[in-house]
Amino acid sequence: MTLLQKLTPTNLLEEKEKFLADNSYNPQFIYSEEITASKLLQYGKPKQKYLTLAQEILDRAYFGRNEADLLMMEGPIISHQEVNQKIASFLDMHHLTERYQVIWSSSFVSRASITKDKIKLRTSSEFRKDDLIGMLYHEIGTHALRNINYEQQPWFKKKKEFGFSDYLLTEEGLASLHSLLPKDYKSAYKSAIRYVSVTYAQAHSFSELWKFLGN
Repeated sequence: MTLLQKLTPTNLLEEKEKFLADNSYNPQFIYSEEITASKLLQYGKPKQKYLTLAQEILDRAYFGRNEADLLMMEGPIISHQEVNQKIASFLDMHHLTERYQVIWSSSFVSRASITKDKIKLRTSSEFRKDDLIGMLYHEIGTHALRNINYEQQPWFKKKKEFGFSDYLLTEEGLASLHSLLPKDYKSAYKSAIRYVSVTYAQAHSFSELWKFLGN
């Protein structure tokens, strides 16, 4: 079971319904197993210098713009069929058609994720044209190609023996930057929102965080 799966509450849908019915309610999540503090802090706590940078990015992104403006800059909304077609073309371009299967499900927590042989997309997610291309650069152009390259190396499944550190310490950041390359508006405002949100959540309730993000 991956960390993301462990962090997904077993009563997620029930608590989501309660919260959406009353935004002052703080969800009481139940997990399949205990998540230790050390695991939660595996990548460290938010740092002030990055919080300041994230806020600067948001100030620039939202200067003279609102949420609708930023979404429109991601291109028009496309159907699930179009999403499947564009993913198929991207996989074909990299000779990966036989390797990956696209799966849609309402049970997925992340909007998009990739495993060794599957591309998982949440059914309720909305995809816009440029946003989708950025996601493909992120998931396939970075994570998938890196993993395929890793499989060809003499240290495959021997990272500890060779003294390698956790690849996600750098790869997730590279993937986020990579996702900006095909876009006309190259702003990491979504990553900045997540960083500000995580920082705020350290000292506030779920309900308070919801209200904070809505302001």
